Amino acid sequence: MHDVALARIEILEGRSPEERRQLVDVVAMALSDALEAPPADPSVRLLEYPRSQFLIPYPDRHSVRFTLVEVTMFSGRSMETSGAYIRRSSMASSRRTFLEATF
Repeated sequence: MHDVALARIEILEGRSPEERRQLVDVVAMALSDALEAPPADPSVRLLEYPRSQFLIPYPDRHSVRFTLVEVTMFSGRSMETSGAYIRRSSMASSRRTFLEATF
């Protein structure tokens, strides 16, 4: 089976194993829901960087818990589908204070 979407999450090191697992799960769940795909279809990667190798954009507006989520959807996805993912991930992140996602 082909992946319906790819996601990469980039964070600064220092999060607990539980927080890292939740980040991956939230993004995978949002993609699966928005794309109406089996939960195992989206591929989600989590990359952690040492503070010396990750510059936070606009440090006056972002904390050290800044999280960058990059999603690649294959061609043929409508803007409505992309919007559904953003809404679902935003709703999930509002329930989890550790996620400050940018899309």
